[in-house]
Amino acid sequence: ERVATYSSGIAQALGLSRSRNRRVQLAALLHNIGILFLTPEEASRAPGDTELDTKRIELACQLLDKTQGMTFLVPAVRHHREKFDGAGYPDQLKGEDIPLEARIISVANDFDVLYNRAVEAGEKVETIDVVNRLTAQGGEVYDPKVLEGLATAHTEGWLFKPHERVKVS
Repeated sequence: ERVATYSSGIAQALGLSRSRNRRVQLAALLHNIGILFLTPEEASRAPGDTELDTKRIELACQLLDKTQGMTFLVPAVRHHREKFDGAGYPDQLKGEDIPLEARIISVANDFDVLYNRAVEAGEKVETIDVVNRLTAQGGEVYDPKVLEGLATAHTEGWLFKPHERVKVS
């Protein structure tokens, strides 16, 4: 839910329509659904295992592709681990070849991971510090426009309550 909320705030900052914002939110809500189909042994493996993460993504895409009315979410879910410089996975897409929704989810997911790991570790962390840390990685890992959207959403207070100001169209 947090990733979906952050994604919506970023989408709002980027000026996406209400309907496209809702699609980003839904894809973000479901981007990790493939975890449900992993074996207990697989689920216990360390986070950051690219092979396992690719399997999780494939399983999520298979489910969405077979679910009536959900196939439109597959590109965003499939490509949310691509990197802007082409070094990501599963297809090593680069730059604007990565669907915008996937680029948004990538930033929102990594914001969530960095912020909440620090909070769970008992560290005092400000959200702006996490925004700055992601922004420092710039165009290699993330789309610079999406990072600008993250910064705007943070400044405007939309990261945590984006639904209050979503454009209607």
